[in-house]
Amino acid sequence: MGLDVYMSWKGMTKKEEDAQIEGFDVAIGHTGYLRGAYSGHIGLEAIYAFFDGVMLNHHEVKIDQHKIDKIKKNLQKLKSGMFKTQKKEFHPKEQKSYDDFLALLEKKFKEKKNPVVRFSG
Repeated sequence: MGLDVYMSWKGMTKKEEDAQIEGFDVAIGHTGYLRGAYSGHIGLEAIYAFFDGVMLNHHEVKIDQHKIDKIKKNLQKLKSGMFKTQKKEFHPKEQKSYDDFLALLEKKFKEKKNPVVRFSG
């Protein structure tokens, strides 16, 4: 069990949607998918920390520049171990996935594709 995060955007193709379905892979942030599992390295703590101040109990969040800036700050805190709940290692493979997810989010926002992040789980 865990929390799945899916990004979608205007003009998203079927191929792009299908790329997000890789059997709960923690290393495919570049597709717009993040996995926070109850077991493993940092898992759910990373998801909650990454979206801290953005998610706010919503199942779907429209992304704007303010939210991107907040997510960037959260990622820096995650990388430096600044979140109080962070007791486990932020594995390099997971860290790259978060970097890739953020890069895609910024790209889609700049392209005016109206990215949306959905939380499931």
